[in-house]
Amino acid sequence: MHATGVLLLVLVGLVPAYELPPHLKELYQQHEGGKCNNVLQSGFSDGESGKADIAYCGDIHDAIFLHTQSSKGAYADMDIDHDGADNSAGECSNDPSGQGQTAFQDEVKKLGISDLNANVHPYVVFGNEGGNPTFDPQRYGMEPLSVMAVICNGELHYGIWGDTNGGHLVGEASLSMAKLCFPEEHLNGNSGHETKDVMYIGFGGKNAVPGKSANWHAVDGQAFENSLKPIGDSLVAKLSASLKGSSTPTPGNGSKSAFASFKTTPTPTPTSEKSNTSIARRGKYRSTKDKTRDHRGDHRSTKDESRDRRNYSATSGYYFTSTPATHTPSHRPSHISRPITGSAPVSSHTPAKTPAATPSSTGTPSFTRVPSSRRRFV
Repeated sequence: MHATGVLLLVLVGLVPAYELPPHLKELYQQHEGGKCNNVLQSGFSDGESGKADIAYCGDIHDAIFLHTQSSKGAYADMDIDHDGADNSAGECSNDPSGQGQTAFQDEVKKLGISDLNANVHPYVVFGNEGGNPTFDPQRYGMEPLSVMAVICNGELHYGIWGDTNGGHLVGEASLSMAKLCFPEEHLNGNSGHETKDVMYIGFGGKNAVPGKSANWHAVDGQAFENSLKPIGDSLVAKLSASLKGSSTPTPGNGSKSAFASFKTTPTPTPTSEKSNTSIARRGKYRSTKDKTRDHRGDHRSTKDESRDRRNYSATSGYYFTSTPATHTPSHRPSHISRPITGSAPVSSHTPAKTPAATPSSTGTPSFTRVPSSRRRFV
């Protein structure tokens, strides 16, 4: 590129995206128009269409991706997540629903930072807890903070698996990832990318985890993404084996890829102390903006009602840490949490109670972080 071209990119604040490899472009096109044949878990929604037609799919060898099971086929949209460190800084300041904690904060702390920063670290919200159905990527071999590939706007970008979804909603990424994918759309906590053309790809195995090789102290998304590129390129190169007409690799074949042979029913994995402590924080109570919509009265549009439907699990699958009042609240309480272990997801619309928490000296029980929910509003 000529010096003048580089200078222009710097002046306008743009960064060159990674070129989409031919085999990955072909994979994208092959799976875009059809249905997923190896559904790992279905029944998820983008929160806008009113349909629970998105599934976690295992059709691509060594990968998990989100796929819309409609007649024409599609992928997922991109709503914006602001959770983590500095969740009210920069363009996250207009989103009062952001939490100062991500699902894998404990793991991130071991790498020298307090938590992921949605303004800096491109991360994907992947997996679902606190509702029905649920999906845990770790049961299929994915590791927290592992590299993920995102095909968006006809380009390839790399991020990490950094947070989990609440309820039945999918299709969410950090503000930093949104800026890399759609720099001209000016996305923020109030506005997301609505077209289902974003392909989120997760990889299994320890070799997908960058660890200390990633630039966790980066000052912007591009710098962090660049540090993920060597691992990302290696993982993406292996996906060529899934092209139609290619010979299917023999499971194992000298490697211990966790995704070498996907099955609809995964083999249960032992529950570690790490997963217990982080699961206790995964979840997201509805935001201030959600509550505002609850009190709009009759001045609500069809789109407003559609958005409310995406929170149908807002009062199920979550557990009080103290005994609530005897009356039924008109909306989900501001402070709720899930137990660390034990209880199965609740399928009704009535919140399940856990034993009352011991009140503090002020008479107010303490609560823990609960999964990332949709935060796209206009």
